[in-house]
Amino acid sequence: MNDTYYTALTDRGILSVSGADSLTFLQGIVTNDIEKVAANCAIYAAILTPQGKYLHDFFVVKFGDSFLLDCPANQFGELTKRLKMYRLRAKVDIEDRSDDFTIFAITGPNTSNFAGLTENPGNATDYGDGIAFVDPRLVELGLRTIQPAAIGIEFMKDAGLSAGNLKAYKASQYSLGVPDGENSEMLKQTFPLEIGFDELNAISFDKGCYVGQEVTTRMKIRKLVKKRLVPVTFAGKAPAPGSTVQIQDKAAGQIFAGNNENGLAMIRLETLDQALKADSEFTSEETALRATRPAWFQTPD
Repeated sequence: MNDTYYTALTDRGILSVSGADSLTFLQGIVTNDIEKVAANCAIYAAILTPQGKYLHDFFVVKFGDSFLLDCPANQFGELTKRLKMYRLRAKVDIEDRSDDFTIFAITGPNTSNFAGLTENPGNATDYGDGIAFVDPRLVELGLRTIQPAAIGIEFMKDAGLSAGNLKAYKASQYSLGVPDGENSEMLKQTFPLEIGFDELNAISFDKGCYVGQEVTTRMKIRKLVKKRLVPVTFAGKAPAPGSTVQIQDKAAGQIFAGNNENGLAMIRLETLDQALKADSEFTSEETALRATRPAWFQTPD
């Protein structure tokens, strides 16, 4: 059996943004530089509130004359509504293309040769009747491909890939400390630098203005981030999102997500550092858990 896997990301959808003003329209809204998006480059980006807090996150690829946004299905309606609100008189068409495409994650030890892509975040290429790209966040997350829905599964099988499991993919993502739009209600309490969007290549600090840009830039320059989303492993039942994380009976943060033994928690940096140095456990809802600091994780000195 091939140890390279395809996983249909059935919890995501595709939104098409096209028209004469589509580039300038998106450029003024999202956190990343839309001008980088091309046939050979995909990006990860977000939309923030004017106060700089998380609203939506998605991947952006170029497909023909359109930008395709690969976004969480549970945010789809709200994201569409927000884009249409910002559109005003811009010559932009916003269309739900979820029925036309299927999104796949490609994972395993041999993804570096898949579709001829090199292991550079965001590296993209035409593939089949769609597009394939290295995950712009981390190369450890593998590749993604967007294929016509009618032939997508058969195309993956014909490529010699084995069927993967969505729950296993999410567990791997959580183990790397990467959030998922599925956790949107918890994420809406956060600033992008608290959830790693700087290191995960979702933010451009030199593209110019976008909604929430001033707050985001100030937090980076002044090193105002005091808590971070980190991967955790549970020694028992995963606590519900929103559950308090404690250490020595003192509140240290909150649970954001759980998938069997893997999860994500927002923890104060000072407390995290102390726990890691002392090799101490946290608890939440009577479940013991351990936090780790991912290799990609950066914090101010």
